[in-house]
Amino acid sequence: MPNKRRNVIAVVVAAAVLAGWPLAAAPAHATEPTRSVYWRVIGHVSEGDREFHFAVTFARLSVHAQRDVYLAGFEITGDDPHAFVQEQRLDRPGFGDSTLRQDPIDLHVDDWQLRAGSGGSQHLAVHGDGGAIELTLRGRPDVIPIMAGRERSAALATSGILSIDGRRHVVHGIATIERIAGGDIDAARADWSWFDVNFDDGRSLVVNERRDAADRTESIAAAAQDRSGRATPLSPAAIDVSEWGRCAWISPSTGVPYPTVWDITLRGRRLVLQATVREQEVVPSIGGPPLWEGAANVIDADTDARIGWAIVTMRGIGPHPLSCGG
Repeated sequence: MPNKRRNVIAVVVAAAVLAGWPLAAAPAHATEPTRSVYWRVIGHVSEGDREFHFAVTFARLSVHAQRDVYLAGFEITGDDPHAFVQEQRLDRPGFGDSTLRQDPIDLHVDDWQLRAGSGGSQHLAVHGDGGAIELTLRGRPDVIPIMAGRERSAALATSGILSIDGRRHVVHGIATIERIAGGDIDAARADWSWFDVNFDDGRSLVVNERRDAADRTESIAAAAQDRSGRATPLSPAAIDVSEWGRCAWISPSTGVPYPTVWDITLRGRRLVLQATVREQEVVPSIGGPPLWEGAANVIDADTDARIGWAIVTMRGIGPHPLSCGG
């Protein structure tokens, strides 16, 4: 039995390495379109005056004739300067109990899950060694198309238990569910950034940016959502993103520099996104390039007032050095 178990684990890990980690590159020889799909739950919750952010990803990857691989990961960011935990899990059809279904929502990889509950609620449960999320999301979970390949729900009232570094917190706040098709993010060469900006008044802004090898913006797509979740596409000319030259953190694990301050100008209004914790790197445990995914405060540059929160996800860093205070 021990040998059989080791063989099963080896098969699963090998398949996962071939297929890639969520938001990581697909094999360079993959030429046919992927059928990958990613579901994300992002949120901002609090306990008294303590604030926490989280992002949970469920993914099914189907790359270059390989069988499906299910993967999941979560990150929790606290209000302490070093409060960040992230964990990952994978499964393969036939070796576990994993699925991603939309109506009603039934997402689970092993025992990590987002499932429809009673009274129109959704239950999110992930448990790792360094953290855990046990939340109920209330409201309509319908994901609405906001741009090509990406759908997003309106904000959902959220409450429950969040644990980080062995401490249990009773929290409440809001969360959003997203569904993202693979495509560009699975490409062998793709440097990109996502900005999920959530304003305190219930509106949101989503920006997808792709960059070339010189860190120049290659393409940009953006959409604004009102409180009901209805989206309005924005012209690329209305958005400008500056990710470099303001401040950087160099990962001690990978040596990769990541910006920790971003400027987004929307129709002349400048927003400054400041990472709540610099150390928010995610290194895939089964191979693939690292990425930075974490929480940021949203500041109105004209008033210096905090007006919301954001989850920033980015992959790909140019060769030039970055510096803080520039």
